[in-house]
Amino acid sequence: MNPSERIQRYLQGTATGGEVAELDRLLAQDPALRRKLIAEVGIDAALRQVAQERAAEPSVEVVRRSTLVAWRPFAAAA
Repeated sequence: MNPSERIQRYLQGTATGGEVAELDRLLAQDPALRRKLIAEVGIDAALRQVAQERAAEPSVEVVRRSTLVAWRPFAAAA
């Protein structure tokens, strides 16, 4: 498994203890990988924020019409 896959599994919460330990070891040795992890954490946090905001918004706009207005064409035809 490459380091990017390890980071993704870590962020998703699916990494095993051994994978987390290996990622820690790799991060200790590679400054570029540490920067990549920081960037990925930022992206992950931003995506979670957007998802939470969208989940709080109504997904369907309900338009209510007056029952009286809805029956006008039928009343006029009668």
